[in-house]
Amino acid sequence: MKKILVCLFTVVLLMSLLGGCSKETKTSDTKVTPDKKYEDNNEKKAKEEKVTIKWLHHWGEEGVRQWLEELEKTYEEAHPNVDIEITAAGGDNYYTLLKTKIASDDAPDIYDVDLIADQEFIDNNYLTDLTDAPFIPNIQPSVIDSVKKLGNGKVLAIPLDVWGAVVTYNKDVFEEAGISKAPATKKEFEEALKKLKDIGVDPIGASYQDRWTLDWELQNDYVVSILGNYDEEWIKKVQSRELKFQDDKNGFKEVLERLKERYQYVNRDPFGTDWNTVQDKLATGKIGMLINGTWTVGGVQAKNPDVNLGVMALPVFDEPAENKVVLGVKGGLAVHNGAKNKEVVYDFFNHIFSKSMAKIYQEKKVALSTVEGVELDPDSCFNTLVEYQNNGQVVDMSYLLSSFQDEFGNAFIDQISLYLLEDMTEDACIEALDKEFDKIAKRQ
Repeated sequence: MKKILVCLFTVVLLMSLLGGCSKETKTSDTKVTPDKKYEDNNEKKAKEEKVTIKWLHHWGEEGVRQWLEELEKTYEEAHPNVDIEITAAGGDNYYTLLKTKIASDDAPDIYDVDLIADQEFIDNNYLTDLTDAPFIPNIQPSVIDSVKKLGNGKVLAIPLDVWGAVVTYNKDVFEEAGISKAPATKKEFEEALKKLKDIGVDPIGASYQDRWTLDWELQNDYVVSILGNYDEEWIKKVQSRELKFQDDKNGFKEVLERLKERYQYVNRDPFGTDWNTVQDKLATGKIGMLINGTWTVGGVQAKNPDVNLGVMALPVFDEPAENKVVLGVKGGLAVHNGAKNKEVVYDFFNHIFSKSMAKIYQEKKVALSTVEGVELDPDSCFNTLVEYQNNGQVVDMSYLLSSFQDEFGNAFIDQISLYLLEDMTEDACIEALDKEFDKIAKRQ
């Protein structure tokens, strides 16, 4: 089944909420002013007992780190009795750590969840219903409508931005290699890889030491080629064993073939290279592109503000119209249902989702904000996303289970890694995947 991003993306992208990829920003000149209605209570709150709010996240981008520092600093200055304790976890172990903390009665007050993938958080009533929270009017109505659908009619998490799977490339490196425009077909993409290699640049940055990056490279392909074209519940069916990889009705074998074709164009020692390193390489023109997510732009620009970046869909088909970017909202920041100081958390959320902080977030991370009325610089590589939208080349990931979960997810990446490292055949990889998935399914 084909799904094109509906009202959320149309509103976010087509109502002038564009930008974030321009070379220059004026974030340093932005002064954050806490909302007046909360300032009035500061004197009273200052006399109250010290309150600690714990926040666990897994964002590694430098721009987001800078935003978090500004967010924490400005809120604590306005609320002397509140200590915001922000902890970062690695992308590969975030959910394991979060679930361990919840199980040991040490849950953070704030964390982010994927409302599609993390159904157990809903089933176990871990998430506070934010539907009537005072900061909800700050968020675009279309975003609220989307998360309500994900939360069975309740607002259980609030996304900071619209995000998804795209290819980020260095325009100057492409130009040096004689690539005048972003490849729109598989053939053009293959030609671009050869041209980049010919000038001594690694065409693709691979950082499989951080396992999640291999997962997102694959999502750039199969979310479009399988979930977007054939069966949006393919992952659910494979995990339930209703379908097996060897059934291959939707072209998973071709996904593997394309991955191995790209593998010959990645940097040396991809399984010993981390995400931070390949961002540095893209920022300095040592690689041509990263096949990952929308957050890549901000992470790379934080390392080199003058880098000239573009975004595009990963071309997996020979017909240009079939190649699509993957975008949407699937969850966001949530408040743990057992949080002891929800009134303070709500006050902090009002600050997080204020226009001033949303503006800084958008500029620092380079993103598409979900906050109402936040305008972005129109000189942006994200303008390309509007072109994809206008051409019907977007797969809405908002309601899709787009990655394998828990034990299945670990087994999937383990086997895909072996497929590349040991140069296995596609058939051997598929057979091994089915054996591992059968074992996991029997244990559940």
